[in-house]
Amino acid sequence: MGTRANTDVTDGARSVMEYCKALMARPGSGMTATDFAAKCGFSRNYWFVRARFDAPLTVSDCERIAKTCGMTLRQLFANALAAQEEKRTAETLNKLQRGDVALAAYRAAGKQEAI
Repeated sequence: MGTRANTDVTDGARSVMEYCKALMARPGSGMTATDFAAKCGFSRNYWFVRARFDAPLTVSDCERIAKTCGMTLRQLFANALAAQEEKRTAETLNKLQRGDVALAAYRAAGKQEAI
């Protein structure tokens, strides 16, 4: 009996795809998702399956995206993970700001340094 491919999209893979979508949607790029996919060498269907997080990008996919965007694979991954961390930080601050008690605790002397 054969095994099925693992199509789980991990947090890291999701971050890379979210960053790729942001690259595609850069102001002034004038590219549609279909244009971006074609420029990277992907079919429209292949790209949209991954953009919906139904399947993860492969390392080869990421290499093509990086090359198309004029960066190295390392830069693509570093930027994607940095964007993920910024998003988490913003979400945490938003949660803290929504609750008066949590915000008061966050603003307590020494608390910010501890976080």
